[in-house]
Amino acid sequence: MRIHDPDERPLVLAGLWTGRQDAESGVWHRTFTIVTTTPNDALRDLHDRMPVVVEEDAWDRWLGSEPADPGELLGLLVPDERVALEIYPVVRDVNDVRRDGPGLIEPLPTPTGQTPPPGLFDASVADR
Repeated sequence: MRIHDPDERPLVLAGLWTGRQDAESGVWHRTFTIVTTTPNDALRDLHDRMPVVVEEDAWDRWLGSEPADPGELLGLLVPDERVALEIYPVVRDVNDVRRDGPGLIEPLPTPTGQTPPPGLFDASVADR
């Protein structure tokens, strides 16, 4: 499935990172993660979780140089129905790192009479 902003703007996802320096070698090891939440209505039929999308009015709270109020940050982690998403099925080759090109995100034909697009685990999509 391709999930993207209908206006082709980047989706800003909530992430966390940390780093630690190995005491013996001095090498820094960094780890990163994308924060997830329960799905909003747009994604509920596809999966039981989704990345937290940080809307522009919350960027400063999420990325600010000063520590934010934990309660305020927790409020950003709930699914947001304001997030505009376009969702449609694409070829399975999109899951293969050896494949590349714009054809990977071309919409597949939607089966007749099926709205919204089939769920991620429906056989009609999984077999593609």
